[in-house]
Amino acid sequence: MRAKRTAGITASIALLGAMAFLFREPLMFAIGDYLVIHDELKPADVIHVIAGPDDRTDYAIQLYKQGYGKQLFSREVGAPSMVTITDNMAPNARRRKA
Repeated sequence: MRAKRTAGITASIALLGAMAFLFREPLMFAIGDYLVIHDELKPADVIHVIAGPDDRTDYAIQLYKQGYGKQLFSREVGAPSMVTITDNMAPNARRRKA
């Protein structure tokens, strides 16, 4: 009797583990969507671009052009300086040492 119960519990745990593995991507996206806070956008003094995919920079520039920030701040990849982009974007960027 005890052996059947233990085998049933073990099989159930193995099945749950296999299902979690097979559906890991949708599960991770669901968990990630739950953890992300979707607040209403409000204007800010600075839009700070954190290193990552290029679409982050593109989105930051889009927000800047829509008036959500007075300045756009980003760290150049592989360079020791900081870049603050103002009015006319990249051509007139002001560079400051980090």
